Amino acid sequence: MTLSSREKILAGAVVLAFFIVLNLVLFKAFAGKQATLREQLAMRRRDLASMQLLASERDLWAKRGEWLAQKQPKLSMSENSADVQLDQQISDIAKQHGVTLENKSFASPSRTPSYRSVAVNLETKCSWPSLIEFLHDVQGPEQFTVFENAEISIDTSDASQMRGRFRIARWYAPD
Repeated sequence: MTLSSREKILAGAVVLAFFIVLNLVLFKAFAGKQATLREQLAMRRRDLASMQLLASERDLWAKRGEWLAQKQPKLSMSENSADVQLDQQISDIAKQHGVTLENKSFASPSRTPSYRSVAVNLETKCSWPSLIEFLHDVQGPEQFTVFENAEISIDTSDASQMRGRFRIARWYAPD
């Protein structure tokens, strides 16, 4: 069967349109794959740079690990006794700076591969300078006391007072 010239032109146009659509689909797929590969390459370069930095600072991290092993306290008492001891320490510091403690409660102890934690939840009411001094003294050097959660706001009944809601924890060396 022979095709007329108009049929040949129409068949050529259909083949050309199919070829163009096929190329667009393939181009879009290849462009998407290229973008994904570029993102992966950039991520791996960042990871490599991070590993190189850590490797170059190996001695520093080894010294920090040794310091941590020497200085981080071991939990030599029960977790309940540690809770009470932490509460007493926080109460003493609060009293020293004129901070009123409210709604104190003990949080459940937690264990991670890096540390064991005992925590106290509490609310505070005091002036801004007193709160700053309290926050500073609670997390003094080598105490391994951290604020795991902190919310600070101005007291709605007295704008000269600050309200704080904290979860204060002491981190002990893991078992």
